[in-house]
Amino acid sequence: KIILGIVITLLIIWGVIFIIDYNRCANLKEPIFVIKGEILRDGGSYNGYGLGYNVKVKKTTSEYGIQLEKVEMYILGKFIAGAITDQNNNEIEMHNEAMNGNSDKNYSFRAIVISSSEKAIEVKPIEEKDIKLLSDKVSISLGENNDMVYFEGAELLITYTGEIMDSYPTQIKVINIQTETQYKTKIEDLPTDYSLIQAIRDNCVISSNSKKIYNKNELDRFLENVNNNVPDFIRFISFTIEGDMIIDDVNFEGNKSFRCCLDSTRDKFSSEEDRTYKYGRFTDLKIDESDERTLIYLEGPVEGDMKGPRVAGYYKNDEVINNYEFNYLLEVQKSKNIEKKKITVNELKNKYDYDIYYYGIDSATIEIDNQKMDLIEALRNDKITMEKIIEQAEKDSKNIIASEIYKEGGSMIYFYGGYTIIKRNSLNGDRDVYIGIPEMRLNDVER
Repeated sequence: KIILGIVITLLIIWGVIFIIDYNRCANLKEPIFVIKGEILRDGGSYNGYGLGYNVKVKKTTSEYGIQLEKVEMYILGKFIAGAITDQNNNEIEMHNEAMNGNSDKNYSFRAIVISSSEKAIEVKPIEEKDIKLLSDKVSISLGENNDMVYFEGAELLITYTGEIMDSYPTQIKVINIQTETQYKTKIEDLPTDYSLIQAIRDNCVISSNSKKIYNKNELDRFLENVNNNVPDFIRFISFTIEGDMIIDDVNFEGNKSFRCCLDSTRDKFSSEEDRTYKYGRFTDLKIDESDERTLIYLEGPVEGDMKGPRVAGYYKNDEVINNYEFNYLLEVQKSKNIEKKKITVNELKNKYDYDIYYYGIDSATIEIDNQKMDLIEALRNDKITMEKIIEQAEKDSKNIIASEIYKEGGSMIYFYGGYTIIKRNSLNGDRDVYIGIPEMRLNDVER
């Protein structure tokens, strides 16, 4: 009895130790009851060894300090729990929720139909993060009363509960299926200030004046579907010399029928009568290629007043950027008064060894894991860090947005159109971050 009592006591102690470390790992906290192996110089990453389990801890370092980036727990080499700060890699956290049946959120992904019948379809997710989460083939039941036919090669937006069944092809509980023309905003309903960032997130094909083409994979798939007589839709965006946006919608209906809408309403340098929508239907799609450039346009007008509209065009040496992800975009609410407001107070003051300010705004929201939340609350509850927002801004400045660097101190300013971020580095060592109105400049915040 004494031996049995000792064994039971030891098992209870082990269970308590395991549960504590399990919960800490699942909530992006370092485990307590492990022996640390070699500690790396990247910020303190290490492998920890506990009683019957091991933990991998990943840390990074920046000018702002050390950041706990990822924690993973394993038993006998099998992953059982973990968390990560980067939204690009949230498949660990989401996979835990899905497998345990704890997810109360809805998730969406874009996919291509690879086989279709009246009762079921099989699709392949388009984006790599969704393939990692779901696999390269997902089976979806359409139900007994389905009257919709999905063509192989067509793009769909699929919304599901988040529950993922451990099978291949992967099976999920689907809430809604939409074709591309159903889930994309109608061209006439796009906002007048529709931005490059919004267009990239909406998977438009964009030829920019900075020698970049975004989402070219969408164009390649559209051309392949046209060649295979599979109905498809594409939205192409180009810019005038002055930088105004021109939008072309082309809906391939199959059987040599292309419906097109040209939106020139944002071209401020054209005549007023030309700033309108033009519609047409055509029978043929043509591709003209030279050593330097590719032009794709429509011919054979059947309806409307358009003459051979261009579907897309780009230079062969343009940089191709596909499936670009903006992880930490903000939405700001402007203030009536243009002034600085420190937000690193109370709890946030203890989290950061520098100050964060709003300039000319009352509040800001951020979207994390498909949910919008107040930025201050997100920072306070460790949903995001300012370091991650600055890292994303630096990445965006190399691919999407404009930025400037100030020689004195190396301060950076990032222009997002709807708002501006300044990472201030003064010669006397001050390091502050400002989030403010689009017109905000370094001179404004230094007053």
